[in-house]
Amino acid sequence: MEETELAIIGAGPAGLTAARAAAARGLAVVVLDENPAAGGQVWRGGAGGGAEAFARAERAGATFRFGATVWDVTAENVIAWSDGAKSRRLQAQAILVASGSMERPVAFKGWTLPGVMGVGALQTAFKSGGVVPAGDWVMAGSGPLPLLVLAEFAAKGCKPKAYLDTTMRGGLGGALPYLVGAIGKPEFSRGLRLLVARALSSVKVYRWVNEIEALGQDRIEAVVATLGSGTVRLETPLLAVHEGVVPQTAIARLLGVEHRWNELRRAFEPVLDAHGRVEDRMLWIAGDGAGIEGEASAVLQGEIAAFDIGHALERIDTQTRDRRCGWLRAQRARQQKLRRFIDHRYPPPELARGLEDEVIVCRCERVTAGAIRAAIAEGATGPNRIKTFTRCGMGLCQGRMCGLLLSELTALTTKRRMDEVGALRIRPPLKPVRLAELAGLEP
Repeated sequence: MEETELAIIGAGPAGLTAARAAAARGLAVVVLDENPAAGGQVWRGGAGGGAEAFARAERAGATFRFGATVWDVTAENVIAWSDGAKSRRLQAQAILVASGSMERPVAFKGWTLPGVMGVGALQTAFKSGGVVPAGDWVMAGSGPLPLLVLAEFAAKGCKPKAYLDTTMRGGLGGALPYLVGAIGKPEFSRGLRLLVARALSSVKVYRWVNEIEALGQDRIEAVVATLGSGTVRLETPLLAVHEGVVPQTAIARLLGVEHRWNELRRAFEPVLDAHGRVEDRMLWIAGDGAGIEGEASAVLQGEIAAFDIGHALERIDTQTRDRRCGWLRAQRARQQKLRRFIDHRYPPPELARGLEDEVIVCRCERVTAGAIRAAIAEGATGPNRIKTFTRCGMGLCQGRMCGLLLSELTALTTKRRMDEVGALRIRPPLKPVRLAELAGLEP
């Protein structure tokens, strides 16, 4: 079994920054990432500072294992991972989870039809292989990412037939108190340019969309949007949807880390100290997996965690850690002012509210909202009990697609708080693993 001082799960902005900072101070660092190259979602394909961050981490001495799917992490800091052919184990003195975020799963009538996908997935296909949608495609959603993707595709001469803007009324008014803290940030200026670009484009924008439905037999053929002034029907072979992102919490939950519900962001977030550490454990979490704050904050969190890990492993003295981390936390606090503006400008909707019984919640096991409500009526008042009753969350995705919506629907139906309802328990394997890979694992 391979051993290292620090294992980092994820090679995005937080993971790469932490790898460089820790390796530069003499720590043995191994970075695991299931993608074929570094960058994560934000720096995929070398975008932004990804290529330079990877080069700096490699020069510092960090070791990278790409195509490495982590499927188990134990309380003893043993990581089980697969390269697709064989599973291996890695023993680490300290672990940094920098697994990032995922698109918030959005359920509505017809969302499981082929041709319905996430805006983030669309962007991933573009960054990875230059793939752009063809035909009269439609985008629906809210937040900065759709604006960015619209601009990226427009530069390639690819525009959607229409944009269904689901941003809720009142968001701008709620964000105004945080405007001063956001002005001056490069990301804020970039966002304004994207808004202007959308306004000047020929893309038809429908505002105040509060409900969508995908129609079709074997695949999507049209989308119907409900607005304040009525409905609109658009024929389309592709619908890209986005309602923000949420932290990837599977590894943290597997390790029993406490999570709290963030009502504004409508997401569970791990409970960490000022350095991103899980109390009394050699476990740290940084980047969007700790709470959605964006690329710049993830870079700062990665370095903060690296200095604290170096201190915990007695490679960095207390004074050096505190001086450096104090400056980094101050920079992060400034960056968080921008995030507060974005959070209030684009608050995510309560997706479980108004969800009709026939809508599928768990697409792996085809469990509907009605089946979940029936299980609750029969006495299954928590996500894990509902899972036993209905198989919701037992599929290949292990609850990644349905878990949050299941908790929201449970809380709404039982009239309880999300912190009280909680989330699905996570068990290994975190990702599908072939029997042959398990059989070949060393004792």
